[in-house]
Amino acid sequence: MSVNDDSGVDELAIMAQAVALPLPDACRPGVEANASVLRGYVALIEGLPLSDHCEPAFGYTP
Repeated sequence: MSVNDDSGVDELAIMAQAVALPLPDACRPGVEANASVLRGYVALIEGLPLSDHCEPAFGYTP
């Protein structure tokens, strides 16, 4: 995750810079691990089959 093999771009540094987040070298391994977990969750959500004909949920009531 930290370096894109195809172009050599440091994706993690770019994302941190985009939100003005300081990213010390000591924190990189943990940030990389968490980003990897989050990408896994994104893949799960994107893999859900959703119909275009489902009615939207307009409000949430706990």
